[in-house]
Amino acid sequence: MALILSAATGNFNAGATWVGGIVPGAADEARASTTHTVTITANVTCTELSNAGTGTYVLNSGVTLTANVTHKGTTASINCLTFSAASPATASIVGNLTGGSVASAYAVTHSGTGTLTITGTTHTSGTATGAGAYAINLSGSGICNITGNLNCGTSGANNHCLNLNVSSGTATAFVTGNVSGGTGTST
Repeated sequence: MALILSAATGNFNAGATWVGGIVPGAADEARASTTHTVTITANVTCTELSNAGTGTYVLNSGVTLTANVTHKGTTASINCLTFSAASPATASIVGNLTGGSVASAYAVTHSGTGTLTITGTTHTSGTATGAGAYAINLSGSGICNITGNLNCGTSGANNHCLNLNVSSGTATAFVTGNVSGGTGTST
C-alpha cells in the first residue's frame, strides 16, 4: 500500500490534486494534507482515506466511496469527510470509520438533508482526551443508514461512535448491527 498525499485542493480524480500526479487507487491510502479540500465527484476505491492537520474531503451526491475513513489529523474540530448534499441526494460509503485522537475529530459528518448509507464492519469513535472524537456525526436533517457494528472508544469524555446532534438538526439514523459503549465518560 502506498501513501499518496494531496498536493493541492481539488477533485479526487485529477492528477494535479496529488503529489507526483498519481491518483490514489485500490491499494493506496489517500491523505488530504493540511489546508487541502479534496472533493469526491465520482466513485472511488482505495484502501483508506485519511487527513493531516486541517485536510478534509467532501463527498458529492450520487457517489460511492469504497474505503476506510480514518481521522488522522491533529487539529481539533475538523471533519475527515463531509456529506452535505440536499434531499433527494444520496451517497454511500463502504468501509470502516474511525474517529480521531483530538477533540471534535470526526471521521464522517453528515450535515445535509440527503441520505447517506454507510456499510462497514466497525465504526469506532476515537480516543481523544478532549470530548467528541466521533466516527459518525449527524448534524443536519438527513437520513443515515448504517450497516455494521458501532463501538465506542476507551478513553476521553463524549467519544461517541454515532452522534446525533439534535441541537443543530433533526437527523435520523437507522442502525443494523451491534452497538457497544466504551469505558470513558458518556461514551
